[in-house]
Order: sequence, then C-alpha cells, then structure tokens
Amino acid sequence: MAYKKSNATQLRRDAIKIFRAALAAAEAGGAVQKHLRAGPGHIQVGRLRLPLAEFDRIFLIGAGKAAVEMAASIEAVLGARLAGGVAVTKHAPAKHCLRSVRVLEAEHPIPGDAGVRAAEAVREVLRELNARDLLIVAISGGASALLPAPAEPISLEAKQQTTGLLLREIGRASCREECRSRWS
Repeated sequence: MAYKKSNATQLRRDAIKIFRAALAAAEAGGAVQKHLRAGPGHIQVGRLRLPLAEFDRIFLIGAGKAAVEMAASIEAVLGARLAGGVAVTKHAPAKHCLRSVRVLEAEHPIPGDAGVRAAEAVREVLRELNARDLLIVAISGGASALLPAPAEPISLEAKQQTTGLLLREIGRASCREECRSRWS
C-alpha cells in the first residue's frame, strides 16, 4: 500500500510524539515526582502516607547514573524539609544545582577509588542518623559499580580485575550485577 506524502509526514510526526512521550515516561526525575508527594504535615510515597511530626530530619542517599536527577526531583518535592544527603553518579550534570545534597562522581563500569570514597561518604550520612530521622534511598542503574565497598577478604583491585574480565568475556549485565551485589 502506497502512502501519500502527507500521510507519511503525519505518521513521522506521530512516531516522534510517541518516542518523546516514551522518553519522558522513562525519565528518572519524573518517575520520582509521580510517586513522591509532600502535603501539609505529611509525605506520601505511593500509597504510604508518613506524618512529618514523626521525623526530626529527612536525609537522602542516591546512587546510580540517574542519582542526580532523582535527587533533584526529591529536593523539588521536599524543599527545605530535606536536611542533607549524598548522590553518587557517573557524571554529575552541570545543569543540576542541588541545595542540600552533595553530589559525588565515581567510576563506572569498573569500580574505583572515587567510588570507595563515595561509599565512605554514604556511611558518614548513615552514622549521622538517629531513630527520629527518615532516610530516603534512590537507586538507579550502575549503583553497584559507583559504590564499591568490598567485603573482606575481597579487595578493590580484585573487584576491578573481575569486573574487567566480566565486561570483556561475559558482557551480560545481569551477571555483572549479580557478582557486584555479592561482593559489596
């Protein structure tokens, strides 16, 4: 069946609209704002409603390639209620200027020293928490490489070598993630 040029042009426009809608739906910051809401005296995550009176402070730990976008959306929703936190990502985009969340860059896909320092920064946030604090954790793809915390007797160097071998030889993301999660 032959299409008229005007029909083909309209199909192309429709395809572009559909593609843009799919990209917008998959955007991490938008997904956060879809599920996290703040109202008078409460925070709502999905169907869970948390009274703010139960918490003295709210902190955020974000890790993954979309950590900064998720952190920016969380800050937008919570505003001054967010006391602080850390977001660890592969490349910190210059367009996001977070007020209360420190952004750290770490290596990906091969874990490295910056990731070890980032994992320690996460531990520092965790040590600061008390029983009346709320911790929001936002994880996206790549977090296991960005926050290496090798469990003894495994060293960072062993993780780096093994991850390199997996990337070269196996190449399956599910296998790499399974190995990384067992090492940290």
